[in-house]
Amino acid sequence: MRRHAAILLCLTGAPVVLAAQWSVGFDVALSRFTSASVDTTTGGSGSSFHPHAPAIGGVHVEWRLGRAGVGVGVRYTGAGVVGENSDVAVEQKGVLTLVELAPEASLRIARTPSGTEFRVSAGPVLDVWSENGGGSRTRAGAQAALSVEWPIVERLAGSVRAAAALTGSVFDASELPAGVARRAMWRQSVALGVQYRL
Repeated sequence: MRRHAAILLCLTGAPVVLAAQWSVGFDVALSRFTSASVDTTTGGSGSSFHPHAPAIGGVHVEWRLGRAGVGVGVRYTGAGVVGENSDVAVEQKGVLTLVELAPEASLRIARTPSGTEFRVSAGPVLDVWSENGGGSRTRAGAQAALSVEWPIVERLAGSVRAAAALTGSVFDASELPAGVARRAMWRQSVALGVQYRL
């Protein structure tokens, strides 16, 4: 009886699995980090420090069924550290590397007759920052995004994605000058990518 029930479950579930769509994608994001630290002695108007990584490369895999989807992305970049105040900014290049793991859920909110889709997505992020001289630190957070996807050829699509992520500060308290405190770190990004539907 159990064997018959298992076979029936497989047969009834097969159309759902076949209707689902897998895809793999690649993108490059232009990004900006802010608010990793603040000078508490001047009410936030003095010196601050934050990473600088203009371009972040990523690869992601996604599974979609109808309007909904789930996936995971991995992103990588090298980064410098910027110290700035109201008058000047100085960057020390090649200080850090970032590897990010980002699972997310997405939902299609609109679709045009030509096949262009508008989607929203959100999920947690796990950032592993490595110092080029040795040592690493891990920061957790969350992100949300809005994306537009359009068909190029039968299985290939292009996309533009605007996202915002919030994590803990990349810095440890002992690394900052006196009077400069850690703050939650924002990252805003705009990514251009391609997706191949399997």
